[in-house]
Amino acid sequence: MRFLLFVFALLLAVPAHAQTDPYSASVSVDVTAESAASARERAMEEASKRALLAVLKRTSTEAAVEKVSSLETPQLMNFISETDVLSETSSPTRYIATLKIVINKDLLKAYLEEQGMKVASDSPAEIIIIPVLKDQKTNAKLLWQKDNIWYEAWAGKIRRKGLYTFKTVSGKNHDLIDADQAIYLDGIALNNVSQNYYGNKNIYVLEFSYIPEGYNVGISSMENGFIKNIRIPEKKDGEIFDSAIEKSILEIDDLMRQNSISTTSSKSDISVLYNYQTMKDWLEIEQKLKQTPSVENLAIDAIGNGKVQFKLTLTGGLEGLQRALSKNYLSLEDRGSIYLLERK
Repeated sequence: MRFLLFVFALLLAVPAHAQTDPYSASVSVDVTAESAASARERAMEEASKRALLAVLKRTSTEAAVEKVSSLETPQLMNFISETDVLSETSSPTRYIATLKIVINKDLLKAYLEEQGMKVASDSPAEIIIIPVLKDQKTNAKLLWQKDNIWYEAWAGKIRRKGLYTFKTVSGKNHDLIDADQAIYLDGIALNNVSQNYYGNKNIYVLEFSYIPEGYNVGISSMENGFIKNIRIPEKKDGEIFDSAIEKSILEIDDLMRQNSISTTSSKSDISVLYNYQTMKDWLEIEQKLKQTPSVENLAIDAIGNGKVQFKLTLTGGLEGLQRALSKNYLSLEDRGSIYLLERK
């Protein structure tokens, strides 16, 4: 008898507070086949594939998802280390269950590395959101003001996506940063906010503004500067901010994963020379450099006679460093074997 198989499977993302392991996923399946045994077997295979792809979407790239999804079922099943049945019921031709499936992290990472693909960090992270509203009538930028309805839409709710927890900057930072400092990514102000979150530099500024064709959210971050604008189409009043928040979280989740992947493979050292007027001048520059997010370490090689030569260890590209320095009115130019740092 020819199999007639109808699979209705839905991947249910477990809330982040319940799912502490990024290499596991819960899947609900509803499968009909010619027998309960066949339905159960097909359900396990389908659930395993969906769980594996869900884990890849959280921890790797679209290319990795595409590569693994092209594998045959027996190959996919090799990546499964554990399957827990959370609930199940069956009939003579149907199997319904909710399954928790754990992926073999080491095997998956080894396979992706063999294929020349990168894996993101699997450590959960907290994202701090600074929601700035550009007033439709006055164009004034609002952060702590009571008229900032964009802040109110974010406030009081903890949102989760994949490995990341999104929190709104709290009122305890009221005296540390204002709307203009947030928009222009003031390094000192953002660093002060960072210290209130135990040095967390995953700080994103989201500027909501009104444009003729709808709405716009400008995304910037403490570490990468301005990133991109995302357009929000016209919607009912009650849905505008919900849509903007959802799209912002999706963008940041993708950016965080990409940054995690690139950071693990893009550390570099550069030698820099700075001509200082006074020792106070150098100490001020040194502090600004150490507060620059893409600078992991600063080591002085030589100092004296108004010159200091030092090594910077960077996490990320040189372009990001130059953008960050420019906001502090500093320029960094390649002079061959060394970079020259100057005040603008």
